[in-house]
Amino acid sequence: MTKRVTRKAFKNGGSWAVRIPKGWLPDDAEFDMTVREDGVLEIRPLDRDERMKRLLAQLAEGPEIPESEFPVPDRSDWVDRFDFEEMFRDEEES
Repeated sequence: MTKRVTRKAFKNGGSWAVRIPKGWLPDDAEFDMTVREDGVLEIRPLDRDERMKRLLAQLAEGPEIPESEFPVPDRSDWVDRFDFEEMFRDEEES
């Protein structure tokens, strides 16, 4: 059965808000909101697991991404990245 209510939007700080009837959503609900070109606002519950599955499926279907697209920056050894004498020099010596 489809449930339908009509609500007015109201200002809440600098944002607009709409009251959703109690019991329609879990306490930790998140939403995906879209405004279509025809002005229709779509609000859908966000299902992170389903979205991740779709993303992984899209990546698996697409062309293989070459290793050069994910360059790893050269990192010097931890000891060579910092001048420890400068970092731990007493302020009196400055």
